[in-house]
Amino acid sequence: MITFKIVMIGDKSVGKTSIVKRYTENTFSTGTESTIGAQFTSKVIEIAPQGVVPVQIKLQIWDTAGEEKFRSITPMYYKNAASVILIYDITSEETFVSIGRWVNEIENNGANQLQLALVANKCDMSEQEEIPLKSGIEYAKKLKAIFQQTSAKSNEGIEQLFTQLGEKLYIRHLAGEADIALKGRSDTIKITKASMAERKDEKSGGCKC
Repeated sequence: MITFKIVMIGDKSVGKTSIVKRYTENTFSTGTESTIGAQFTSKVIEIAPQGVVPVQIKLQIWDTAGEEKFRSITPMYYKNAASVILIYDITSEETFVSIGRWVNEIENNGANQLQLALVANKCDMSEQEEIPLKSGIEYAKKLKAIFQQTSAKSNEGIEQLFTQLGEKLYIRHLAGEADIALKGRSDTIKITKASMAERKDEKSGGCKC
């Protein structure tokens, strides 16, 4: 079975973990704890892209931390990834502005072949919207990314997001555009408090005392 690695990125509290849990477990909690480092889960889905026989694929979904103190370790998760899902909160303009910084990080790490998806999350809170739908759609076109509105709370757009992305990745795989499938490779990465401290020290040039 073909496996595609997908990395979820975005600022803290935009709803990355909630989207993953809604998709993989069909659950939602308002008390979701912040992700430390990253965690991943997998889901097997059946897709039927136009003109292609229905097939099962596996999506390996990596949920990364959005806090600034973890930014230095995020680039390691791009290794062997097929796609990055960029998420912003429609009620927070700051999280939308940050998408540009996340895109720069992707480009600076030589991950230009990744299939991007731009997600406008928390669409159930449209009365508090700070980012118009049009702005998200236009930015996605600029990035040549899939665009999807979602709400982990109301379960809106979640299934569509991953199905659309899975079909896009499978078509690209068949076309041989890039070596984007994992092909049995293991991408399990252990992140401990010690390793995060070491990276922080390397970045700052400080000691570990």
